[in-house]
Amino acid sequence: MPCLAVPLPFPEARHKTRYIRGATQHRHQVPPPELLQIHADLMARLCYMHPSLSIEDRDVNKAVMMSMIHDLDQVIANKKDWGEREIIAYLETRLKSTNPALAQALFNLWKEYGANETCLAKFSREIADLARFHRAFTHEKRAQRIFPFPYIERLRLAIDSEWFQVMADSILKARIVVKEIHNSGPIFFVFGGPGSGKTFVCEQMAAAHGFKHISLAALIEEEAHSPSSAHRSFINTSRSQGSSMPMSFSISLLKHKIRRMYGPGILIDGFPETLGELREFEQQV
Repeated sequence: MPCLAVPLPFPEARHKTRYIRGATQHRHQVPPPELLQIHADLMARLCYMHPSLSIEDRDVNKAVMMSMIHDLDQVIANKKDWGEREIIAYLETRLKSTNPALAQALFNLWKEYGANETCLAKFSREIADLARFHRAFTHEKRAQRIFPFPYIERLRLAIDSEWFQVMADSILKARIVVKEIHNSGPIFFVFGGPGSGKTFVCEQMAAAHGFKHISLAALIEEEAHSPSSAHRSFINTSRSQGSSMPMSFSISLLKHKIRRMYGPGILIDGFPETLGELREFEQQV
């Protein structure tokens, strides 16, 4: 096999290095490659989002490369007998055919990241801290468990820079919203085509049983006419073109409306339009 199928196959290469010198995945607790891929991809996207780095900036490419290789420490697991150079040499060999320049720079990038002395290395570690903070909430949703607050607080206090703090606080706010939704009543989706009387039925049920009623169309209308809304222009443009609202936008409106609703149940009409939207809502909420 002369090379890997893609130019940046770090997760696969990292995963394969667990067999060097007979080491096993269980012994070193190496995460499966798909989890490393998600974590590294999130870090790479954060590099491009940060206002101090432009896409044309040479440093942003270097930061992305550090993000892609930072999980090597999970493979090495601080074991002296593994041989850091041995693993780097393995990755260099795998990359030479597809990206010789990166293969040549790989060892220096890893050493710079590990030394944590340059501004770029410190920046990459801050990105890793933010990605770890985000991953904790992703794991909460997947495992349907809540981490103790001291653990979350410790992850948050590890983040120092202002921009990263703003990002972390927005993640924390989203977690609070989800917890508030969990404390609300059960959610019922009311289906029906245009003019089928969904809103009328919901209003009757709300009056008879004390349910709360949310109409997605009404929420979008309210957002379109709110002077403080950042989405007014987008909503009007989408309407003029006959386009549906993005799923993430609809779910965001619903989440913030539901968060402080308490009672025997919540009725939602106008959502979802597809099973995919329903699955995404379930995953987020």
